[in-house]
Amino acid sequence: MSSPAARPVGLPLLRLNGRQVEAGGEPISLRGIGLGNWMMVEHFMLGLPQVDHVMRRAFRDLLGEASEHAFWDTYMATYFAEEDFAYLRGLGFNHVRVAFDYRHLESDSRPYDYREAGFGLLDRVVGWCRRHDLYVLLDLHAAPGCQASDWNAGSADGEALLLQVQDFQDRTAGLWGAVARRYRDEPTVMGYEILNEPVTRDAVEVGRMNDLTRSCLAAIRREDGDHIVIVNGDRHATDLAAIAPDIFDDPQVMAAFHFYHQYTEPLRVVERFPGVHEGVAIDEDYLVQQTGLAVRSERDRIARPEYLGEFGINYWGGSPSQVEAQRSILESVIHHANVNGIHWNLWHYKDVRGMGLLAMRDDTPWMSFLHEAGVADLASRAAVARERYLAEVAAVLPLPDWRRSRLASEAERDFQLELLYATVGRLKGRSLRDLEELAGSFASRNFVPDGRMEALLRRLLAE
Repeated sequence: MSSPAARPVGLPLLRLNGRQVEAGGEPISLRGIGLGNWMMVEHFMLGLPQVDHVMRRAFRDLLGEASEHAFWDTYMATYFAEEDFAYLRGLGFNHVRVAFDYRHLESDSRPYDYREAGFGLLDRVVGWCRRHDLYVLLDLHAAPGCQASDWNAGSADGEALLLQVQDFQDRTAGLWGAVARRYRDEPTVMGYEILNEPVTRDAVEVGRMNDLTRSCLAAIRREDGDHIVIVNGDRHATDLAAIAPDIFDDPQVMAAFHFYHQYTEPLRVVERFPGVHEGVAIDEDYLVQQTGLAVRSERDRIARPEYLGEFGINYWGGSPSQVEAQRSILESVIHHANVNGIHWNLWHYKDVRGMGLLAMRDDTPWMSFLHEAGVADLASRAAVARERYLAEVAAVLPLPDWRRSRLASEAERDFQLELLYATVGRLKGRSLRDLEELAGSFASRNFVPDGRMEALLRRLLAE
């Protein structure tokens, strides 16, 4: 596999200097946004249940290869255009984080035989970013074997085998060596994020996680001695204490932590921020001190730049006042980061109506199809049925919380698979052109920004 052709001089290579990130020797504050739902499709961003590779398999199984390609090739070709990157730079962002599934770069049936077509997708984004002065962080969102049992790691059945199977670990390190070889001379690439949100089960797996990080770092450094490498903390990037100290012997390694305020219950449901909830003041001090945001970066232990690699808001399920409160919470998170010199990357740019700054219009062919198929209604009714099922099981055989949680997840996945195949099956008989038009709905001209959020970001990015 060849390296890209010689590049014109553009952005200077980013480097770490102690606690600073520098571009051409000058300090820079990294402020970016994630590019999800493209090389790593997620169910709530697309509107279909299950995970990326299972969605694609359903199209192939039910509609045939020609129809699968008509939809997904169009989807990948139209999801981003150069205008997207001009828009993001115009807002004030200076980098993007491209989430990718390893399957775009390597097939399970042909390990270590890297796919030029997948690298071509990354090359296209890197080229557009180069023209618009945006750095690109390459984020391995789904690794071979899955680094967590969640949909955002590509886990279809709750499997998380990466840290249990040596072959998966070897392939992950090999993949990073190939990526580093490809982009070692590309200063537009900000760096390499080894694993998004790994999750370990015990101390043994923590050790394996660190061993895998060392292997990936060694593979990268055999090809590229210069680019920044980013390491996520354990437990969905919330526990940086799990990262072994020697990982930071490489002066170009920094850690990333993630922060979703929604996991602190009052912040998920408040109608006003700042405000009072059940007699408790819910304000910026509460946000920073009661959620662990103030200490999550392990600042005292890790003498590197602090990088908040993911945070965001949910647009689904909340009342207008709750969504407005989430916007205000997000504003406080960014303000806290800016004031304290924390670099950040917002999750994320665009989707049907999940967490994106841009949401798809209701009058597109894809949204019309989802409404006609009744996907959201079926999922809601299934959730009610699942709770009844769990209650009946508990009445017969009381379960500890962890067993009940596992049973709930298994029941949900089973339903999701059936719903996916039932929904995709409704596309039988559609012409290739119809499928291309459905996928074309994901072009950004069919999306609208959250105007309130857009204005807020413009202001905060200018700080």
